[in-house]
Amino acid sequence: MRFFENKGYSDEFIKHMEDVVRQLNNNPKVLIVLRCDAICTKCKHNIDNNCETFDKVCKYDKKVCDVFSIKEGDYQYNDINKMIEDKLNSQTLKEICQDCEWYSICKKKV
Repeated sequence: MRFFENKGYSDEFIKHMEDVVRQLNNNPKVLIVLRCDAICTKCKHNIDNNCETFDKVCKYDKKVCDVFSIKEGDYQYNDINKMIEDKLNSQTLKEICQDCEWYSICKKKV
């Protein structure tokens, strides 16, 4: 969420992500999972609730969970956000994302 920009995605996915981000601003309870979730519903790679790029996505999700000490389960969104904020820096971003196609954009935001 922190680095989402309205670029490189379908209009449907962008609108959906904007809605998700708006909802998260209200600090809802969120369920962290390492599989397709509510964010994925409008992704072009989600085919019948199966991710065509699951291995790639899961690799990044697992790194995020490891680096920020997040486990699957229920959290208040602000608690997750704080866990990330407390440890996010250029080194942790590089550790997680250096081989991502969007890394050059995101690293300017840390």
